[in-house]
Amino acid sequence: MYYIYQFIIVFFATIGFNLHFNCPRRAIIITSILSALVWCLFKFIIINYGNYPFASFISALVLGLSGEFLARLIKKPATISIIPGLIPMVPGAGIYYAMYYFIYGDYGESANHAINTLWISIYLALGIFSSFAITKVFTTLKSNKKNKL
Repeated sequence: MYYIYQFIIVFFATIGFNLHFNCPRRAIIITSILSALVWCLFKFIIINYGNYPFASFISALVLGLSGEFLARLIKKPATISIIPGLIPMVPGAGIYYAMYYFIYGDYGESANHAINTLWISIYLALGIFSSFAITKVFTTLKSNKKNKL
């Protein structure tokens, strides 16, 4: 039940972000479904392994690869599905608590939240970068095979 609840919330939140970013109408629903599925994967990894950076990397990698596949399927740029899908995984609470503790003078706790947030953001970026690299390798191999024939 927990994952169904999470799926529904992220699905509608991503619809809102898609509308805000003026995403093409025919891509809104499928992009929102992709985002909600990746969010459920993110929550599953966190619940079972308790490792936010690992969950961020794997989820971003799956999102990037799925976004690249979806881009070819709907003939739209991959960023249409990747950017709204990343929004739910951005560590906003970590940024908030880093600033909160900084304002109230607890610099150690502030630095702890800031460093954790930075690591999560780095792993999100690495996951997306890795998916682009993997896609580029496969498309290059595919085009090289075509050219040889």
